[in-house]
Amino acid sequence: MMEQPIITCCEAKRGVLWWTEAFYLVKEEWGAWFVIGAGYFAFIFSLAALFSLLVNMFPKAEMLLHLPTILMPCLIVGFIAAGWSQVRGQKPRFNHFFSGFKSDVKTLLSIGLIMMILFMLTGMIGESILGGSYEDMIRDIGEDTDAFLTRLFSPRFLSMTSVVTVLYTLIFFAVWLAPMLVVFQRAKTVGAILGSLKAFLINWRAVTVYMLFLFFLTIVIFIAVALLMLFIALIIGPDLNLAKTGFELVSTLVVILLLPLFTSWAMLTSFVAYCDIFHANDHIFPRLKK
Repeated sequence: MMEQPIITCCEAKRGVLWWTEAFYLVKEEWGAWFVIGAGYFAFIFSLAALFSLLVNMFPKAEMLLHLPTILMPCLIVGFIAAGWSQVRGQKPRFNHFFSGFKSDVKTLLSIGLIMMILFMLTGMIGESILGGSYEDMIRDIGEDTDAFLTRLFSPRFLSMTSVVTVLYTLIFFAVWLAPMLVVFQRAKTVGAILGSLKAFLINWRAVTVYMLFLFFLTIVIFIAVALLMLFIALIIGPDLNLAKTGFELVSTLVVILLLPLFTSWAMLTSFVAYCDIFHANDHIFPRLKK
């Protein structure tokens, strides 16, 4: 019988250190992480396009649109394998991306399946509280703005938002560290999910800071986008159509260049958090131990 992994209760400030240590990893090998992140998006978009095509051909097979979720734990392991190699003094390589399909695939896929089912059930709960589908609500924007705003700030919608947010948060953190527990602790499906959820509950303060830092990053990105729009408008002049075209071109270029790196950065935060929570005495990250 395997020993239960020791879970360290980290200080709240370590939520920021998970981001900063992951940033150092990406910074040190940004070229490799760009290729890995780009490969991730190419794989996801290819699957989405394929399943969308199949659903268009067979409308009753709408369930196929959710299938990429099942593969997420396997894809996360690819980032983890590359990060593990880097902290061991080796360079991350693109072939690390497929590591999740070479380890305990059955367990990883079962975690992805559970995640997909829970997300779908949460969506159904949200729609039942809302009293209709999300698509109907979005459709109200074009048809009746006043009705949309009234519904947006209604007690029903606010209740739905609160319930769904709590459920999505619990689901996310239940699988947050699960792939690492499968790979490094040889945990099975239930043990990995419970271990990840327990790590989240024990380290709720660090996780809160971790999420607040993500919120801060989101605000910074929005401000940067607004400044970019203003800069383009000042250069191009009063021609709105030309300014819109210029912004679309520049923003597309920025997304192509930065999104793969940001994705690698975000994925690696989970790896750093896992090492800090489950391997506190291993000295894997000297900077993190200061």
